[in-house]
This record gives sequence, C-alpha cells and structure tokens, in this order.
Amino acid sequence: MSNDPVVALGARVAAARRATGMSQSQAAARIGIHRSALSDVETGVRALSALELGAMAALYGRSADELLATPRPPMLRDVIQRLAAATADLATLEKEKQ
Repeated sequence: MSNDPVVALGARVAAARRATGMSQSQAAARIGIHRSALSDVETGVRALSALELGAMAALYGRSADELLATPRPPMLRDVIQRLAAATADLATLEKEKQ
C-alpha cells in the first residue's frame, strides 16, 4: 500500500468496488460522477469529497471509516491489546479492594 494517503484511499475504494462486482461505469453512474472521475479516485490522481465518500461507502456496503482506515502495524496492535488486558486486570484488582 502506498504512503500517499490519497493513493491508499483510492486502492481501498477500488478494492471495495471490485468486491461488489461492479464496473467503474456502473459504480460511477450510481454515485453520480463520471467514470473517468472514479478512475482518477481509484488511482490516487483525484481526492474524494465527503459526499462522494459517503455515496461510495453506502454503494459498496462499507462504512466511510473502513474506506478511510489505515491498517495499524501488527506491533502496535499487540501493544494496544496488552495495555487493554492490563487495564482490565487493574480494574478487577480495584473492584476486589472494595
């Protein structure tokens, strides 16, 4: 995945569209933009407006967050899970004290 957020978003949009089996022409017509505009979005040449993002998310059966999300590195995910477990352990100890 690209380090450029517009290119990365475009790749996620393209993958979501392909998962529905729609062509660019079909999706663009339903979103209300020209096919070339959708192509530009999917290749990272053009950024999305918030309205277009919402329309694409609805059409592709995804949340806008899912399309916008940048996956966290696995190492960070592990640290977050360990912190959450430690926090839960502390909460349990605190309840036992009461």
